Amino acid sequence: MNFENKSFKSKTNKKKEYQIKSNDNNKITKLIIDDISIILDEKALINVNLVNDRNNSILRKHIELSGEDYNNWGNDDNYIIQFICNKLNIQIV
Repeated sequence: MNFENKSFKSKTNKKKEYQIKSNDNNKITKLIIDDISIILDEKALINVNLVNDRNNSILRKHIELSGEDYNNWGNDDNYIIQFICNKLNIQIV
């Protein structure tokens, strides 16, 4: 089986949610990872949603993890969470 140049999507509909503290005081309280698509040995495309304390979407973002960042990911999913937080200037509480 040849996996070259194939894109893989997460097969689960379970969203990952994290309580966060935003560094810019815009009342964002939760980070939701909706989906991660992976192109093997190249990159991961991550769809995230930031919501406020009323569960209203404040920001939807597509984040690309590629190059050295993708190579550093390994098998530690916490790396992905920290990468997203750094890109969006937020922190998990």
